[in-house]
Amino acid sequence: INNIPISDEKLLYYLNETYPFWDRFKLSMFEIDMLISILYFLEEEVEWVVYEVGLGGRLDATNVITPKVIGITNVDFDHMGILGDTLDKIAYEKAGIFKKDVPIYTTETKLECLEVFSDRSQKLNAVLNQVKIPKYKGNYNFYVLGIEIELVDQGIYQIDNATLAIYLIKALELEIKDSVIKKAIENTNWPGRFERVRDNLFLDGAHNEVGVLKMLKTLSDYPRPWRVVFTALGDKDHRKMVKTLYDAVDELIITEFDFYRAASARDIAKNLNVRVIKDYKQAIDYLLKNSKGTSVVTGSLYFISDARAYLKSVE
Repeated sequence: INNIPISDEKLLYYLNETYPFWDRFKLSMFEIDMLISILYFLEEEVEWVVYEVGLGGRLDATNVITPKVIGITNVDFDHMGILGDTLDKIAYEKAGIFKKDVPIYTTETKLECLEVFSDRSQKLNAVLNQVKIPKYKGNYNFYVLGIEIELVDQGIYQIDNATLAIYLIKALELEIKDSVIKKAIENTNWPGRFERVRDNLFLDGAHNEVGVLKMLKTLSDYPRPWRVVFTALGDKDHRKMVKTLYDAVDELIITEFDFYRAASARDIAKNLNVRVIKDYKQAIDYLLKNSKGTSVVTGSLYFISDARAYLKSVE
C-alpha cells in the first residue's frame, strides 16, 4: 500500500486466518494471494486498488472483483494449453472480466479480438473504448490526452502501457493534476522489463514470441553488436523465440537455470549453431566482459529474478 509492502507480522496473521480454506477449497498460490490481499486492503480501508489478472480472466481469481474501470492491453498467443489455441478463444477468456455497465479501455487492434470484445461488451451494456497509441520521437517522447510523456530506458511496449494507464486514470475522473500523472508515469520503474543494470546491459522478461519481438524492436534503438543470453521454461514455445533471436542478434548465448519448469540449454539450442553456457552466472559474466554494443539477458521472468540477484551481488 502506497509503496510499502505488507509487514511479515501482518502476512503471517492472514496466512493463519486463511489456512483452513486452503485444502478445503483446493486453493492455488495465486488464489491464496488474492484472498489475503482482499482482507488486507479491506482492513486498511484503502481507497483504490489496481488488480492485474493472473491468467486469462474469465476463470481468474481476480474476477470476483467488480471494478470501476477495466483495461486490457493486447491479446497474444500465451498459455495456449489453458486459454485456447486461437486469438479469438484467448480474447474470449480475457473478455470474461467485463462487467455490466463498467467501461473498458483497450489498446488491442486485431479485428478478431475486437469483435469478441465488442460482442461481450454490448451484452453487458459496457462501453468499449479503443485507445489509439500515439506516435513518438526521440527517447519515447509522446503526448496522451494533452500530457507530454518521456520514457527513458524503457521498453517500447511501455508506450502502450503508459497510454492505457493515462486513459484509465482520466476515466475515473479523479482530481489528479496532469503534472502528477506525468511524474508518476515517467518515474515508474518495472524491474526486469528492459531494465538497465549496467551501461550497456539490460534485463528483459520477454517470455513469449511477441515479447521477444517487442524486445528486439526496443533494442533497435541501441548500438550493435547485440548480444543476448536466453533461456526459457520448458512449457513455452522456446523454439520460435530462439529462432527469432538467432535471426536478429549478433551473438546468442543459450543458458539454463535451476527451476523445476526450466528447459535445458541443450533442448533450447538444439540444431542451432549458438554458444551454450549452461551456468547462467558464467553466461552473464561473458556479457560483462564484452563492453561493446548492447547486451540483454532475457527469456523468462523467473530467470530474470535470478539473473538480477546475481548482477546485484557482483556490482
